Amino acid sequence: MSREIETLLAKAMQLEEEGISSFIYCGFYQFSPPTLTGSVRQDIALIPRVIGAGEIAVSDHRSSQPSFEELCRVAAEARVGGMIGGKPGLVHLHLRSGRRRLNPIIRMVEETEIPIGQFLPTHVTRTPGLFEQAIRFAKMGGNIDFTVKGKELSFPLTTPQALKRALAEGVSIDEVTLSSDSNGSMPIFDEKGNLIRLAVGDIQNLFREWRDLVRADFPMEDMLKLVSSNPAKRIGAFSSKGSIAGGKDADLLILSPDLKIDTLMAGGQLMIHQGEVLVKGTFED
Repeated sequence: MSREIETLLAKAMQLEEEGISSFIYCGFYQFSPPTLTGSVRQDIALIPRVIGAGEIAVSDHRSSQPSFEELCRVAAEARVGGMIGGKPGLVHLHLRSGRRRLNPIIRMVEETEIPIGQFLPTHVTRTPGLFEQAIRFAKMGGNIDFTVKGKELSFPLTTPQALKRALAEGVSIDEVTLSSDSNGSMPIFDEKGNLIRLAVGDIQNLFREWRDLVRADFPMEDMLKLVSSNPAKRIGAFSSKGSIAGGKDADLLILSPDLKIDTLMAGGQLMIHQGEVLVKGTFED
């Protein structure tokens, strides 16, 4: 309510100036999505850093309860904008424990011409019922996103449990990504659904969860896909991001044998070297 897409774009530009690649969505939880140009299609087609629309809330008491037709229109706008702008035109969908779960998205795939790859549902491990649908969605060819645990955020189904289950059910590792919800609002509710307080997501949770998966004997090469090549493919940046190859951006993370961060390079620039932070934000000491 108190922020604008222009501010978000300016922040992305600041991060780029400081050496960190960044992309943004137009829109937010509510419907209709706020935009820079007046339409989702034009934002995605004409503004380089805008790659899709989201995070639009469905199956959540905090959403604006968008109708099936409204969701279809946003997806169609994102689809065409992505085609014109040479981008994925993602529709990033926030899911909670509402009764509709993934039903509106599955219905769009089954009843419209919009391809399943246009959608990226997140928080799919919130409830067992939602995760069952997420497995079905992934086996249809869709992408799903797991939200990692944190001090203020945990779901009944842990990431290791969900990943084992998904892979056992035949979901490809290439269909799964991890995300932190970092700096996002984390409302804490009691058993009756009353808001107790607000917390904030921690960006470090992503690395901690990834490290825990590797320590739990998941293959490192597969776990790396969840946070490198898979997200790069989702956002249409695999030609420059997500793997080590000639001609790609030199974004490299070097870990010690005990999986601590030793060195970080972004775009060929050393940001951390042997544990020492070399580059900080403009307004940091």
